[in-house]
Amino acid sequence: MGTRPSGVQKPHICLISGAYPPVRCGVGDYTARLAKALARAGARVSVVTSTAVHMPEKNPGVSVFPVISAWNARHLPELGRRLQALKPDSVHLMYPSLGFGRGWAPNLILGYLAKRLPTCARVLTLHEYAMFSKLGRWRLRPALVAAQVVVCTNHQDRRALRRERELRARVRVIPLGSAVAPDPSASRAVKFNHRAATCVTFGTVMPNKGWETLLRAWQGLRRETAGLKLAVVGALEPERYAYHARVAREIKALDLSQDIRFTGYLAPADVQRVFKNSLGLAVMPFQPSALLNRSSLVAALCAGLAVVTTRPAQALEGLRHGENIWLVTPGDPAALAEGVRRVAADKLLRQRLQSGALRAARRFAWTRIARQTLALVSHREGMQ
Repeated sequence: MGTRPSGVQKPHICLISGAYPPVRCGVGDYTARLAKALARAGARVSVVTSTAVHMPEKNPGVSVFPVISAWNARHLPELGRRLQALKPDSVHLMYPSLGFGRGWAPNLILGYLAKRLPTCARVLTLHEYAMFSKLGRWRLRPALVAAQVVVCTNHQDRRALRRERELRARVRVIPLGSAVAPDPSASRAVKFNHRAATCVTFGTVMPNKGWETLLRAWQGLRRETAGLKLAVVGALEPERYAYHARVAREIKALDLSQDIRFTGYLAPADVQRVFKNSLGLAVMPFQPSALLNRSSLVAALCAGLAVVTTRPAQALEGLRHGENIWLVTPGDPAALAEGVRRVAADKLLRQRLQSGALRAARRFAWTRIARQTLALVSHREGMQ
């Protein structure tokens, strides 16, 4: 976006999210990075979030208002009054996010604001829409109807949304950016420790990350590849979560406690140190497959890691097997182990995938994401 002429008022963008750093939430992290990028691009940015966000992360040009104590119908008037006082040019609802819970009210926000701020542009940003249940999509209906633009983060979600005729003209794709990796627009080839015997994986420990496949694959790798370790950037909390307890039991049963290390939650700079002290190889056996709405996959590409992940039913835009990513059959421990073994053993292949990942990741640069977001509201692109 070019320099704004003297005397022209900055666009005022308000982001609404149920979570925001330091609260741990992928959508909250996305909101913070987007706010920062928009401010750098010349916008005035406000964020309205939950009162649970104590001491919110501070960024120049971004004002954070942790004022909503509960995202229910009783608090809609409070939200409306706050936005009337802020007078934004556009409101962007980030959906879903941790603080929203499972209630109806977040789906009513844009419709409520349409009546109270009729000149304010209304944008709905959806994460992982294709993975919503039928009930989840039905509950979302009021927000879809009220939004003038619906932003999704990948083409799979776009195809799912455009099946509904009345949404086709309003859907836009703006990719995810990474909350932990450097902006790929400024990245150079990363220097990894190619003599290390450590691969990495990261993100929240969840069933859709393919942990059963990963652990079985690592059991086979341990027998065949002496000394290959796995650093997991994240926390395993078996005392808090039933699924974490299940993963912990499986690690113990397979005798992998010395081979798999969990780092706990880390700041972005510390995450980068883990990457640089590794082979630069990320293992990500998503279930049912890899998609570009997976923030950890985007982060791995932005960090310039060689990625071994699961083959999707439809090709991922901009990603090609053997050029910038290595794809294996989903749910197959032997195939995953073979993919990891192949990339770990071949330095030239690994370096090709790493440099290819950085090139592919340019579309996830926050500077580009900010420009695309500003274009929606600066020109009211596609707004009805």
